[in-house]
Amino acid sequence: MRAIGEMPKTRSNTSPQGDMQLSAELIDLAISDLKAAELLFQYRLYPQAVFMTQQSLEKAIKAILLKLKLIRGQELRQKIRHQVITESLELIIHRLIEDFLTLAGSFLTILTNVEKDREVSMEIKNLIREIREKAKAEICKTIQLSSTVINLFRRGQNKLFRDIEKLGKMALQESTEDSEKIIEELLERTSHYNILDLISGEVYDIYAKLFNEIAKLMMVLNKEKQVEISDILKEEIRQIAIYSSLALDLSTLVVWYAPFERNVSRVRYPKREGHSVISPSTIGERTLIVKWSKKVMSVIKDQEIYECIKELIHGRIQSRKCKEKISAYEQYLKFITEVQNNELHSTSLQSN
Repeated sequence: MRAIGEMPKTRSNTSPQGDMQLSAELIDLAISDLKAAELLFQYRLYPQAVFMTQQSLEKAIKAILLKLKLIRGQELRQKIRHQVITESLELIIHRLIEDFLTLAGSFLTILTNVEKDREVSMEIKNLIREIREKAKAEICKTIQLSSTVINLFRRGQNKLFRDIEKLGKMALQESTEDSEKIIEELLERTSHYNILDLISGEVYDIYAKLFNEIAKLMMVLNKEKQVEISDILKEEIRQIAIYSSLALDLSTLVVWYAPFERNVSRVRYPKREGHSVISPSTIGERTLIVKWSKKVMSVIKDQEIYECIKELIHGRIQSRKCKEKISAYEQYLKFITEVQNNELHSTSLQSN
């Protein structure tokens, strides 16, 4: 039986299926560790509670990294350090761009299949060729844009991490009214809504450009073809929505984890870290890292973040909050499609 706070054992060579199983195990352990941390706080065992909160966040982060295939099972033993965090967040941007390219590839396949249909008129085939060239141009722009987007993201991310690291430097000090205001501000800034500011809007704008071309094609096809394309797009949109939700959960959790980096290890393994000995007794009710732990724990519980991550990992979205979260992403992407369709329809009516 595995002890609370312990990482699951991994084989030297894990398969994709094995990684998904590990991902499911890790989020279950993250939930258990958070419950244990809450109980430890109730008994005023503050050093142990803080450590358990850190362990919970680390397991949840690794569960998502495995699910999104950003790490493999054999990498689980590695510590979540700043470099790992930075690289993971940048990989999110790469993956969002890759999602666009995948969606664009599906669209090009649709175009090719429609063009081969003998019942399709020459006028529509000419339109398809025109749309294909525009879609290919957008793909090239996206590839060129990716480095710019990463740089924009990196600048925003660095600013946030500079601010969160200030909290990390004060983490083992006694909290004050000013430091508690900093905690509230940082939690607000790292909410799901605000974390989107770190991801350039251009990443999502490229979806709009592709949907613009899809809308043009939908306008001239028969009902059967429209339904066929619509079904493909609905599934693509759903997968992007699920990925976006997990990616933003990851972004939030890794930022919340940052103040624990080094601080908890300094208390637990002072000689290994090369720091002067810090007694666990220095972590008390008024210590800033305790305040941070409790606030983070409260947000995770109130927003049912872990429960939704678990449902997304298992592929069974059941809770109201998780359904609402995924639906919000789906509606956003569908809204782009509808706006493009309406604009094209309006233009078509005016020209007639």
